[in-house]
Amino acid sequence: MGSKFGSMLLLLCSSSVSLSQKPPNIVILLADDMGWNDIGIHGSEIPTPNMDALAYNGIVFRRHYAQPSCTPSRSALLTGKYPMRYGLQGRPFSSNKKEHLPLGIALMPQILKRRNYRTHLVGKWHLGYTTWPHMPTRRGFDSFTGYLNGYSSYYNGIHYEPPSVGLDFWSNETENWPLACGKYLPELIGQRAELIIKDHNKNHKEEPLFLLVASNAPHAGGDRPFQAEYPPSRSNATDFIIDPERKNLADIMRYLDDTLGNLTTTLKSEGMLNDTVIIFLGDNGGPSIDPKYGYGNAASNFPFRGTKMSTFDGGVRVPAILWKSGLDASPRVYDNLFHMVDWLPTLNSATGGDVLDGLDGVDQWAALSGMSADTPRKELLVEIYDEESSWGYLKDNFKYVKSFGNSSGFHFTNDYWSPHPDPAKYRSEEIQNSPVAKALGANIDAQTLSDLRSNLMVTPSCSEGEQSKATFHDCSVDGCLFDISKDPSECNDVSETYPDVKKELIDRINSYLAEMVIPDKPLPNTPNSRNFFAPSSGETARSIKFLVGFLSMLIYLSR
Repeated sequence: MGSKFGSMLLLLCSSSVSLSQKPPNIVILLADDMGWNDIGIHGSEIPTPNMDALAYNGIVFRRHYAQPSCTPSRSALLTGKYPMRYGLQGRPFSSNKKEHLPLGIALMPQILKRRNYRTHLVGKWHLGYTTWPHMPTRRGFDSFTGYLNGYSSYYNGIHYEPPSVGLDFWSNETENWPLACGKYLPELIGQRAELIIKDHNKNHKEEPLFLLVASNAPHAGGDRPFQAEYPPSRSNATDFIIDPERKNLADIMRYLDDTLGNLTTTLKSEGMLNDTVIIFLGDNGGPSIDPKYGYGNAASNFPFRGTKMSTFDGGVRVPAILWKSGLDASPRVYDNLFHMVDWLPTLNSATGGDVLDGLDGVDQWAALSGMSADTPRKELLVEIYDEESSWGYLKDNFKYVKSFGNSSGFHFTNDYWSPHPDPAKYRSEEIQNSPVAKALGANIDAQTLSDLRSNLMVTPSCSEGEQSKATFHDCSVDGCLFDISKDPSECNDVSETYPDVKKELIDRINSYLAEMVIPDKPLPNTPNSRNFFAPSSGETARSIKFLVGFLSMLIYLSR
């Protein structure tokens, strides 16, 4: 009895922070539209040495799930609740509509402020700005530098979504397009995040830091083909990639990877690294193809079926890595199911916060920190997109998918399998010499790194012929059941073999459908008189005194 009590006491002391102890800093780097196979550690031909070094020294999530698109996924991260609870299920927000995450829902920065955190958002918001209370600075963030809509041009701070074209870059509640004009956006976002870390250490070091770096990379810019969004410089490290679109993606990914390296290096130089939790995440599957909107970025979700917007794993299974000083330093693969909604209760636990009620998310900190062998989560709601009658549910190794119908504009996302990546030598020396490896003081063994990569690479479960056959098997009426432990590529419907399992998962879906909130029909949205996308209530935005509307349109039209 005494031994059991001692173990429980150790767990309680180790899995969270005591009230008298300063909670850890939290830095999250969130990639935008990155595919499962756009990171080296998963087997990609794209070199990502800093991400791989973080994986080598931290925890890699094998079964991390997100929502199939930007807005729902970000809302799940910040609320700890499935988007269907508050009407944000399905598609991402459009700048042509006044849409928003409802007020009255506590967000991650607001909850962390209970523990005296300084909270900052750099990059993409995409959770609505109908009125000023919907702005990120009114929803828990002490500062915001970035853009409000779903994407932005890589060089000029313009958001392009016909019929609307306008400016979209902010410093807190000030329209600040000049800050973005002429800058390469992934680089600018990283630099502003570094400045926040330095300022925090100089002026607020007694308080913990929460920094969400929501990069635009590698999301397409929207106003021209993705391959035209080439970075200001490129590395010969991607010369071997034959496909020009994949090569361009690889060059843009280098800037995202550099952001991780620079953030880690800055934390180290400021003496904050050992008190920081670093998390790298993808927000949804990559849009490998996109005939509907043209935002495809040549991402690879290999070997999974589907793309962004799809309920198949290619749309919802994303890269995720966590590092914290004091956790098991050897490479560790986390095999438990994890969903984007789990981050809020998990980080709340890691910081010593009070238990949060009413969430769909599950606290997995004890399991992540190695203090519990329990399996925190055995099932999750993959998606409900009621407008398209598409949804999915996952329990243990079985996944039920009701896919988009043939008449849906998203049908193309159902039946795409990314091709096998180009063969490439894995450059372990680049990972060993990366800024992340140096900052962490990691002595990376090439063989251990190779073994970790081999462990994380998922073998496709069907041939091209079987993929073609699967496209003719309709999952849009009664849905399909897959055993993803044996069939990760989701080709073989096992509904007839396991009818009781299928019924159970459909019943679970129906219980969520009964609780689903149907969103209000939004009003139209247009840029304001200064050609900025901005809140439209009575308050007036502060603006940098330039003829920004005229100049930006002149630049846009002259390209």
